[in-house]
Amino acid sequence: MILDSQVSILPGKTVDLDTGQVVTSDLIQNETDLFLPRDRAVVQSIADEKVYPVDGPTEPEAAVQELCAKVRETVNPLTSGSRVQGEQFCFFTSDGHIAWYRVEGVNPDTHQVIFRIRVWR
Repeated sequence: MILDSQVSILPGKTVDLDTGQVVTSDLIQNETDLFLPRDRAVVQSIADEKVYPVDGPTEPEAAVQELCAKVRETVNPLTSGSRVQGEQFCFFTSDGHIAWYRVEGVNPDTHQVIFRIRVWR
């Protein structure tokens, strides 16, 4: 496992998740994994340009990893995911790692989105 963390991201920010730390930026770069546009209530995967909506277990961690490892063959991808609490998506990072996020909540004042994010080797 590279990363297993609760992460808060403001609209307009990008994040790189491949280093085992959450690296935020104001710019979309080659390393960018997720992006929260300011003008739309979505989450975009920059590297793969797809997110895969999933229904299924959030624990144990191995079950989530197995689910995400198979999404390219079993799930129709979307160009972006929602910011609705409880929604969960698999995606692939800029380094090709399998990743998953669940929306934990949204701050109504700042629109900051709180995620649970996991990235596997």
